[in-house]
Amino acid sequence: MRHISGYVWVAGCEERQLLFGENTEQAGGPAQNIVANNITPYKKKDSAQKAKKELAQRGFFSSLGLVKLEMRIAETREEFFGMENEKSLVGIVYCDGSQVIIFGPRTREDVVSGVPVGMTIQENGLTAFDNYDDAVYAMSENARKATAAGALAYFLLTFVDKKHTR
Repeated sequence: MRHISGYVWVAGCEERQLLFGENTEQAGGPAQNIVANNITPYKKKDSAQKAKKELAQRGFFSSLGLVKLEMRIAETREEFFGMENEKSLVGIVYCDGSQVIIFGPRTREDVVSGVPVGMTIQENGLTAFDNYDDAVYAMSENARKATAAGALAYFLLTFVDKKHTR
């Protein structure tokens, strides 16, 4: 089981909620979208706070909020089936390099989603599946259609700082 625990910024951008964690590349500022950094949060709250200014200076986020991210990603068959009683699940499709797609249930019919089944968490308001079978079906179909590896993960966000609007 891969355990992920740390701090990420939720940045409101039009009708999406983007999650930013630690920048894992040599170039760029201190923040990077977690779908591009292999889901790498900031380990310490102080490190995350340092990235806030850079994110705010980008100028296109309507809100920023610091959250604690907790994830457990099933890496074996046993771990996968062991998540059957979990209520906060997301699917993950592994793309090229450190790129991932994280998705949950469809919450809006008026949005064309970036995945065939369900919606990316950026599009659905950071909503996880509350049903194991629905999460497994969406993960299986999205991975199959992308011809990529997929995974199932427990996903929890807890706000530590109140959201603020720019």
